[in-house]
Amino acid sequence: MSITRAFEVCIKNWRLFMAIVLPIGVITVGMSHLANLWVNRYYPYPIEILGTFNSKESISMITRYVVSPLWIGALFYTLYKLDNEQTTSYGQAIAFGFSKWSKNLTIGLIGILLQFLPRGLYEYANLPGALIYVLYFLALLLIVRYFFVMPVLTLENHSYVHSVQRSARLSDGKRVAIFFDLVALYMVISVFTIMLSLSLSLLPITIPLPLDIHYVFIEGIVKPIIDLFIFVWIYVFYREQQSLQPL
Repeated sequence: MSITRAFEVCIKNWRLFMAIVLPIGVITVGMSHLANLWVNRYYPYPIEILGTFNSKESISMITRYVVSPLWIGALFYTLYKLDNEQTTSYGQAIAFGFSKWSKNLTIGLIGILLQFLPRGLYEYANLPGALIYVLYFLALLLIVRYFFVMPVLTLENHSYVHSVQRSARLSDGKRVAIFFDLVALYMVISVFTIMLSLSLSLLPITIPLPLDIHYVFIEGIVKPIIDLFIFVWIYVFYREQQSLQPL
């Protein structure tokens, strides 16, 4: 099972993966904080970016979707090298991530659109409330169909159009399994994140800090680690499908 295999890969290579993901995760939190300060200074009203999200949540999500493709490309490169029993350095992985960042950023921007557009249409177009769930469901179906687009864009030399088409071919026959795996993962991750956030909120933090330490821990460490596992799973699943449908 690809999820079990992904977990094994993460455990075996956790030091290398943490070195790739966590520094960028912490930097992303800093960027989000600075952007939030700028917004609060120059737009001192409750900001709604295409939906009923407060500025901190919106800016944090947008920053993650923009910056994360950098470490995702580096992660896929590292996984590919490990698969082929080749060595790589941290610098080589990050350099490769930078070289593929503009390609993968397109997917990040689409992710931002899929996150905010349904709620934005509900808020500003006065559409029925139930429609937002229909739109999110359609977005989920789109994600399932093109589930492998990021590893294809990163590791295979195709145009955007060809990459999207190949991603759809790779997911063919596995979309029901991907759908239910995604739903199950979302439920488990949501419960875990909520419970962890509640637990952290009970801890007394008396040291004055410029940033909310709970926020930094969740956004800069926990969420990147969760994202890391998800993208290792995507890669492992991609390699399984790639072996059945080689170039």
